[in-house]
Amino acid sequence: MAKLNYNEISENYQNIAPIECGMYLSSCLADEDRTRLRSDWETIGGCNTISWWKWCYENIRVVY
Repeated sequence: MAKLNYNEISENYQNIAPIECGMYLSSCLADEDRTRLRSDWETIGGCNTISWWKWCYENIRVVY
């Protein structure tokens, strides 16, 4: 799961930052990876189970 450094984010934006992060991370994926991520999300119930942004935020790994 991505971990935001809230020290770098204004208090006014700390609630929306994880949403934007999840959406940004999903837009950085290759088409086939995003398709697989969406398929996995739909398999577990899609938006009835977890919002798309949260699924992305919790399941995309960023490795350095």
